[in-house]
Amino acid sequence: MNTSVFIGEQHVGSCRDKQARHDITTEKAWRWKMLDGYRATKHPLYQTWASIKTRCYNTKRRAYRNYGGRGITMCQQWQDSFECFLRDVGPRPPGTTLDRYPNRDGNYEPGNVRWATPLQQAPTPHFVTYNGQTKQLAEWAREIGVPFYILQMRFKNGWTPEQALTTPVKPRTKGIPRITRYGALASVGMTHLAARLELNGGR
Repeated sequence: MNTSVFIGEQHVGSCRDKQARHDITTEKAWRWKMLDGYRATKHPLYQTWASIKTRCYNTKRRAYRNYGGRGITMCQQWQDSFECFLRDVGPRPPGTTLDRYPNRDGNYEPGNVRWATPLQQAPTPHFVTYNGQTKQLAEWAREIGVPFYILQMRFKNGWTPEQALTTPVKPRTKGIPRITRYGALASVGMTHLAARLELNGGR
């Protein structure tokens, strides 16, 4: 079966016509290109692609200082083509966001990105040793029944493993705004989206 794309009224064979493939990478053409049944700008991952470009290259955006301002870029083929980006990163599993890995200071490029859960993206300490057992902080959180973000805050504030893992959690006062929990996660390095996914159980 011939895989085809549509650009306005023009029909081209995407796997055969190199010139057409070059033409459809322009921003104007992408407004009409169909991908997996979606107009490109309506594709679920289009905003992810656009947001990465924005924080890497738009000096007027607040996030630029943590990305483009640190020298983090997007590879040229992804900059030029959403289709190439989509092909390389694949579909997004539920409850994940795109993470630079294994080099967290590297660029957005093939081989250095993954779809990861908020727990996978969380900053150190990744592993905690207590009573002779070494486990990921997320595993400790599940085992002792303490919310992950609370353990993160405890270690950020200099608690020892014994203090962090054995101190009971005070009952949450009813009516406390959720923003305080977002703030706690943000303070240990999670993005707003990652914090939202964590608080909503990955949804």
